[in-house]
Amino acid sequence: MSEERFDRIEEKLTGHDARFDRVDLRADSLAMEMRRGFEAVNHRLGVLHEDLLNKIAASTERNAVSRQEFKEAMADMIEKFGRRVDPLEITVRRHSADFAKLKRAR
Repeated sequence: MSEERFDRIEEKLTGHDARFDRVDLRADSLAMEMRRGFEAVNHRLGVLHEDLLNKIAASTERNAVSRQEFKEAMADMIEKFGRRVDPLEITVRRHSADFAKLKRAR
């Protein structure tokens, strides 16, 4: 009786071993599929990254301004600003002086 019992237990364990082997094979298969999928995603991301870098480089070259062009543009803006602000400053100074004279005259 105990011999039969041990045989049944052994059969069950053998069956469990076979199931675990199938589970291991399936897990290995899934892991391999995932690796292939990740490799494909990595490849696509690499291609997109290179494309993005090329687009950034192209837009930078197209919009690049030389140092001399920048200095000239700044000088032009300062001159235009001065033409607008200088008359206002002169007027404010004149009015301040007139206001001070009126204050003293009181």
